[in-house]
Amino acid sequence: MAASPSALASLSTELLLQIFSYLDPVHSTCLGLSCRRLYHIHFSKHKTVPLDAFTYECPIPNSDLLTMCYLFSHLDDWSPAHLVHCWRCHKFCKSDSITQTGPLFGKCNACMRHDRDHSRSSFWQLSVQTRQLGPPPPLPHE
Repeated sequence: MAASPSALASLSTELLLQIFSYLDPVHSTCLGLSCRRLYHIHFSKHKTVPLDAFTYECPIPNSDLLTMCYLFSHLDDWSPAHLVHCWRCHKFCKSDSITQTGPLFGKCNACMRHDRDHSRSSFWQLSVQTRQLGPPPPLPHE
């Protein structure tokens, strides 16, 4: 048995375009992901939206206040439980490959290896800071 289209998805394209014009890219993406037809309309309006896109239009539950929220935080609710967002590469990775670097953020093992392999030594960082904070070099004599 085929699923019947929702009342929203059965509206005319012109009316849906008007509805999507009132949405920011984050909420447009969420609505667009609810069905294929709405995704095509979202994509025609906003194209590809990065996972770290944010909006200041997220309501706080049981309040009249709004807060900032990221697209990946909306998609966390829809993603399978074994996937977690990596804030560095902005991909959803297996939760057992994420290292927590803060209360809300984590990095996947690939990003942790990349950071470790490409980080400068603390001695190099100290010498750069010393050069930047020290006196300017003397002017050449003529």
